[in-house]
Amino acid sequence: MSQAQIQQLQIQNNQWNNASGFKVKFLNTGSFFEIENSSGKVHDVSFQCILQSLKDIRDSDKAKQFILYSVQNPSPIRNIPAEDQRTFDSIVTTGPVQCTKWKYFEKMVRVLAGSVFTYPRAKVVAGEQSKLFFNVVSRIVHIATNQRPENLAEVIPFSDSDIQAAIVFLEQVISDFTISVPSELEVVERKKNTIYLGAPGTGKSYSIEQETNGAIKVRTVFHPDMQYSDFVGSLRPKMANNGPTPSISYEFRAGPFTNAYIQAKKNPNQRIFLIIEEINRAPAAAVFGDLFQLLDPDSTYEIDIDPDMLDYINAHIPAAIAKLSLPANLTMLATMNSSDQGVNSLDTAFKRRWAIKYVPIDYEQATPGTLLIPVQGMTCAIEWKHFAKVINEKLMILGVPEDRMLGHRFVSIGDLVDGQSTHDTLCYKLFVYLWEDVLRHGKRHHIFATESGEHVLSTFGQLTTAFSSGLPVFEASVEESLIAASIAPNITGA
Repeated sequence: MSQAQIQQLQIQNNQWNNASGFKVKFLNTGSFFEIENSSGKVHDVSFQCILQSLKDIRDSDKAKQFILYSVQNPSPIRNIPAEDQRTFDSIVTTGPVQCTKWKYFEKMVRVLAGSVFTYPRAKVVAGEQSKLFFNVVSRIVHIATNQRPENLAEVIPFSDSDIQAAIVFLEQVISDFTISVPSELEVVERKKNTIYLGAPGTGKSYSIEQETNGAIKVRTVFHPDMQYSDFVGSLRPKMANNGPTPSISYEFRAGPFTNAYIQAKKNPNQRIFLIIEEINRAPAAAVFGDLFQLLDPDSTYEIDIDPDMLDYINAHIPAAIAKLSLPANLTMLATMNSSDQGVNSLDTAFKRRWAIKYVPIDYEQATPGTLLIPVQGMTCAIEWKHFAKVINEKLMILGVPEDRMLGHRFVSIGDLVDGQSTHDTLCYKLFVYLWEDVLRHGKRHHIFATESGEHVLSTFGQLTTAFSSGLPVFEASVEESLIAASIAPNITGA
């Protein structure tokens, strides 16, 4: 699943939870999800359980005919166990059956549980908690097909294409949540440490997440005050309660590098990733200190380390070491955005010890969403990807480096979820970035207008006030490009 799909799933599901007696939690629950019924009782249901149930229905014309009965008027379904079972048993199909919708009947779900479903857990859940089972299937089908519910707890869109879309969706979810465990005989080869570069919002962190899916990870974020002792660890004071009088003792507290090193030594047949976000926000060469020597891609070097650090490592790994070298299964991945203010430049000697991976702007992967932009005499509706492209093309003409442009994921789905969120995102995330970071050295008038009607736009406050009042704030040629790229039916008079 893409990050956009996960975010959309969460937004939709939270909305449904607020309006339903059933609370479903899909995220951060592994291969199972949690359902809380109206009485507050929580059940675990696996994605595999629902997947196999949908496949069982897809492959049974008899089951689909039974479901088709649920939306007929009058319906042969009586919601009486014995009668509905006889109705199901009497079905004889002579060719493929195509459902349209599935309307909820409690006893009908229980007949399917006993007569159609092959997955043991599905038989139990559908047979004992039929409303809960139906609610979960409904959510998955609606999410997979991106349809707005007619009545989430009562009706499911259930054509063959709907069923198949839900099956494909669940198969992808299961694949993404499945961890592949290497064989004990597998040799983990050394992998290059890599820095991911790209404009803000191109998905550098997301690319790393995709690459490291299922692996053991240690994550840290560099900041201007980061030091070598923060990265590897150091002796720190600790309050000890020995008897009635507290006392101060000292112990070694490991930093992210040491924790990742220990994981690599404890799991020699698994890939371990040390992920460093914003590596150039700290003086990286100083933070790495003596570890700098180990970064060479062909390094077989060993270095001496602090005795306290050595004692701590040896207390946590299977075989003691005397010197430190970088394990072959430990890989460092870092993100870097040189466009941000207050960042440090990486010196050549440090940077050449890393592989560099550039993450480009890809408008086809842009955050979905529409912006409403006031222009002269009207308001134009424009998709985020087209807006970003218009602004970036203007920045390119101005000679602005690509790593200062607007990445396709510069704004998130949550930023564009409603009118107020979109307005605040434009004013206080997008405009402030362009005004303060990208255009601050005499280039603001190439993107933003210098006046709007009787309003002078010489300060950021004046810019946002004008925009919030529905006044146009972009320079004339930018306006023309925005209008040309807008969604024509949504251009409305001011």
